[in-house]
Amino acid sequence: MSVADKVMTLSGPSSPGLATRHDLDAYCSQKPEILMKTLGTSAAGLKHEEAGHRLAQVGRNVLNTGSEVTALGLFLNQFKNPIMLILTFATIASALLGDLVDAVIITLIVLGSALLSFVQEYSANTAAEKLKEQVKIRATVLRDGQPQSIPADEVVPGDVVLMEIINRFRLEESRGTSRVSPGAFQVEYGGLAD
Repeated sequence: MSVADKVMTLSGPSSPGLATRHDLDAYCSQKPEILMKTLGTSAAGLKHEEAGHRLAQVGRNVLNTGSEVTALGLFLNQFKNPIMLILTFATIASALLGDLVDAVIITLIVLGSALLSFVQEYSANTAAEKLKEQVKIRATVLRDGQPQSIPADEVVPGDVVLMEIINRFRLEESRGTSRVSPGAFQVEYGGLAD
């Protein structure tokens, strides 16, 4: 479900007339006041109760990664490789021609290669999942007019998200070359501007 679809689901009895499909099609070009009205929010952000209600309605702000691949599925995927298909065909051809020694040797090579590829891919996927669990992305939003740090998956349509540049840099001219050093750029929240 897209963000626009999620916002559209908010136009129930508790949030009458929150948004129409036409309003959402051009939301990037809208003035802040119109956008806030369209999303049913204000410059002070959402109230905690409304944010909780919207979270219950539209769900968590996460990407759908598709279906989970099982270990068996991952192993069987190793045989989709063109080289593996050619070797499998060679095994079948050798067996049909009566050369069983070659068929057994090619089968052992194919299975060994598939097993090694499976172990490497399974280890990489497991490591990536562990990293994903350790990284907790947070967002700073205005709730009840106060900046609050929340898990990024709890950001809902209508939240006012505060952004800042963490690394600050300054351009310096040094011996005819440009150098970037800390300290030059700063972004601070100053409210919504036209």
